[in-house]
Amino acid sequence: MSASQENKEYKKASDYLIEDKKANLGWLFYRDYYRESEILTGKYKFSSKNDKILERNVTTISPSQDSESSYQTVKLQTTYPGLLMGTGYNHEAKIKGNDDYNDAFKIGFYFDYTSGIPVLPGSSVKGVLRSAFPCRFKKGNKDFEKKEHFIKYLLDIIGIEKNIAAKIDIDKLENEIFNGIGLDKNGKEKQNSIYERDVFFDAVPIGTHNLDSKLLGEDYITPHIVRNEETGKENEEMRGLKNPTPIKFLKILPETVFEFRFRLQQSQHYPILTPAKKQELFYQILLHLGTGAKTNVGYGNWKDVNKPK
Repeated sequence: MSASQENKEYKKASDYLIEDKKANLGWLFYRDYYRESEILTGKYKFSSKNDKILERNVTTISPSQDSESSYQTVKLQTTYPGLLMGTGYNHEAKIKGNDDYNDAFKIGFYFDYTSGIPVLPGSSVKGVLRSAFPCRFKKGNKDFEKKEHFIKYLLDIIGIEKNIAAKIDIDKLENEIFNGIGLDKNGKEKQNSIYERDVFFDAVPIGTHNLDSKLLGEDYITPHIVRNEETGKENEEMRGLKNPTPIKFLKILPETVFEFRFRLQQSQHYPILTPAKKQELFYQILLHLGTGAKTNVGYGNWKDVNKPK
């Protein structure tokens, strides 16, 4: 090895860090947010980290341009206060001596790993739609009957005549849509191949009606819970007697348009349920149930993109 080669300065790993303006949001939120070198040196500001995320004009995914009739889409718009997903992911680190620690995002969020764009995973979309069906309850159970009645109510909304809907076994329909249990040429039940089953893709943001073109915002929850610092257990006697500490979290802003994407098949058990009818059914379920976390307090509700505000 020559002397010139020995004296050559090699780049450190930190020199390869992605520029903030080019880094995807998932990387900024999970990798850059708690950068070890900044924590150790004390040069750390949660407020500046938040600004990097909130001030970005997030690139949306283009609407589906697929001309194949085998693909269906549903476009819906978020309402106030917005949409939450991925809140079960861990996103907190107790950093002693940091003055603006209360300004940190302490609840997780879901971003597509490759693009960094916030999306609703296809598995979550499938789970929400399936939650409208009664299969997880036993027949005869009151909850089973409520779910069954709900689906038949929606079938009526999408134009399936009541006398026909009455003959549809909702349990069997659920197994066909979500478990791929179809019929063979002899009319016997069989496990459909992936090419014969309904497929649920990620729901992606395709635009926003917000004037500043932002997709992400911040919000707070304020739990009135006092915990023992040593044991971590809740102090029941002090509940409601101490000022709450606001917990900041990230959210999708209202007026954001998402496109839900599916590849649907005609029902083998009930041919009247064409891909178009299934598309209408899923649209109604999403409007009625919402998606994501904290739907009981208004998050995750949708409205038709074409309806007035």
